[in-house]
Amino acid sequence: MGEAVFAAAACATEAAQPQAVIVATAGTTFTSYIKAVQSTAARPTYYGFSVASMDVIHRELKDKARGIILAQIMPSLRNTTVPVVAEYLALLRANLLAPSLRPRSSRDSCMRG
Repeated sequence: MGEAVFAAAACATEAAQPQAVIVATAGTTFTSYIKAVQSTAARPTYYGFSVASMDVIHRELKDKARGIILAQIMPSLRNTTVPVVAEYLALLRANLLAPSLRPRSSRDSCMRG
Protein backbone atom coordinates (compact mmCIF):
# COMPACT_ATOMS: atom_id res chain seq x y z
CA MET A 1 0.00 0.00 0.00
CA GLY A 2 1.19 3.47 -0.78
CA GLU A 3 1.44 6.50 1.46
CA ALA A 4 -1.67 8.02 -0.17
CA VAL A 5 -3.80 5.15 1.16
CA PHE A 6 -2.53 5.69 4.71
CA ALA A 7 -2.92 9.47 4.41
CA ALA A 8 -6.54 9.04 3.33
CA ALA A 9 -7.22 6.63 6.19
CA ALA A 10 -5.59 9.06 8.62
CA CYS A 11 -7.75 11.94 7.35
CA ALA A 12 -10.89 9.82 7.76
CA THR A 13 -9.78 8.88 11.28
CA GLU A 14 -9.12 12.52 12.14
CA ALA A 15 -12.56 13.54 10.83
CA ALA A 16 -14.25 10.85 12.94
CA GLN A 17 -12.26 11.75 16.11
CA PRO A 18 -12.66 8.25 17.62
CA GLN A 19 -11.62 7.53 21.18
CA ALA A 20 -10.19 4.19 20.06
CA VAL A 21 -9.26 2.39 16.85
CA ILE A 22 -8.99 -1.37 16.44
CA VAL A 23 -6.22 -2.03 13.93
CA ALA A 24 -6.80 -5.55 12.64
CA THR A 25 -3.62 -5.99 10.63
CA ALA A 26 0.06 -6.66 11.20
CA GLY A 27 3.52 -5.79 10.01
CA THR A 28 4.28 -2.41 8.53
CA THR A 29 0.64 -1.92 7.52
CA PHE A 30 -0.12 -1.60 11.25
CA THR A 31 2.68 0.89 11.88
CA SER A 32 2.20 2.86 8.65
CA TYR A 33 -1.43 3.53 9.55
CA ILE A 34 -0.50 4.62 13.08
CA LYS A 35 2.30 6.88 11.79
CA ALA A 36 -0.16 8.51 9.39
CA VAL A 37 -2.75 9.12 12.12
CA GLN A 38 -0.07 10.45 14.47
CA SER A 39 0.69 13.12 11.86
CA THR A 40 -2.86 14.49 12.33
CA ALA A 41 -4.62 16.04 15.32
CA ALA A 42 -6.39 12.74 16.11
CA ARG A 43 -5.18 10.96 19.26
CA PRO A 44 -7.11 7.69 19.58
CA THR A 45 -6.03 4.74 21.65
CA TYR A 46 -4.90 1.91 19.36
CA TYR A 47 -5.88 -1.71 19.89
CA GLY A 48 -4.51 -4.62 17.90
CA PHE A 49 -3.99 -8.35 17.99
CA SER A 50 -0.86 -10.24 18.94
CA VAL A 51 -0.10 -10.94 15.27
CA ALA A 52 1.08 -7.34 15.19
CA SER A 53 4.70 -7.98 16.11
CA MET A 54 6.00 -5.91 19.01
CA ASP A 55 9.41 -6.10 17.34
CA VAL A 56 8.07 -4.37 14.22
CA ILE A 57 6.04 -1.87 16.25
CA HIS A 58 9.04 -0.87 18.35
CA ARG A 59 11.37 -0.73 15.36
CA GLU A 60 9.01 1.42 13.30
CA LEU A 61 7.42 3.66 15.95
CA LYS A 62 10.07 3.78 18.67
CA ASP A 63 8.81 5.99 21.57
CA LYS A 64 5.57 6.69 19.70
CA ALA A 65 4.58 3.05 20.23
CA ARG A 66 3.72 3.84 23.86
CA GLY A 67 0.06 3.20 24.63
CA ILE A 68 -0.65 0.65 21.89
CA ILE A 69 -2.64 -2.21 23.37
CA LEU A 70 -2.35 -5.70 21.89
CA ALA A 71 -4.57 -8.64 22.78
CA GLN A 72 -2.42 -11.73 23.29
CA ILE A 73 -4.41 -14.38 21.46
CA MET A 74 -1.90 -17.16 22.02
CA PRO A 75 0.84 -17.39 24.64
CA SER A 76 4.07 -15.79 23.52
CA LEU A 77 6.69 -18.30 22.40
CA ARG A 78 9.18 -16.18 24.34
CA ASN A 79 7.52 -16.96 27.66
CA THR A 80 8.88 -20.40 28.46
CA THR A 81 7.45 -20.27 32.00
CA VAL A 82 4.04 -21.09 30.50
CA PRO A 83 3.87 -24.91 30.54
CA VAL A 84 2.24 -25.30 27.13
CA VAL A 85 4.91 -23.06 25.54
CA ALA A 86 7.76 -24.98 27.17
CA GLU A 87 6.26 -28.30 26.07
CA TYR A 88 5.60 -27.06 22.53
CA LEU A 89 9.15 -25.72 22.12
CA ALA A 90 10.65 -28.93 23.54
CA LEU A 91 8.66 -31.00 21.05
CA LEU A 92 9.73 -28.75 18.19
CA ARG A 93 13.39 -28.94 19.20
CA ALA A 94 13.15 -32.73 19.43
CA ASN A 95 11.52 -32.81 15.94
CA LEU A 96 8.56 -34.71 17.38
CA LEU A 97 5.93 -32.43 15.85
CA ALA A 98 7.28 -32.10 12.33
CA PRO A 99 10.85 -32.18 11.07
CA SER A 100 10.28 -29.12 8.87
CA LEU A 101 9.22 -26.92 11.80
CA ARG A 102 11.56 -25.10 14.13
CA PRO A 103 11.01 -22.37 16.73
CA ARG A 104 11.52 -18.80 15.60
CA SER A 105 10.95 -15.38 17.10
CA SER A 106 8.07 -13.06 16.26
CA ARG A 107 10.43 -11.32 13.82
CA ASP A 108 9.86 -14.19 11.42
CA SER A 109 6.72 -14.34 9.36
CA CYS A 110 6.04 -18.06 9.80
CA MET A 111 7.18 -21.21 11.56
CA ARG A 112 8.29 -23.06 8.41
CA GLY A 113 12.00 -23.92 8.33
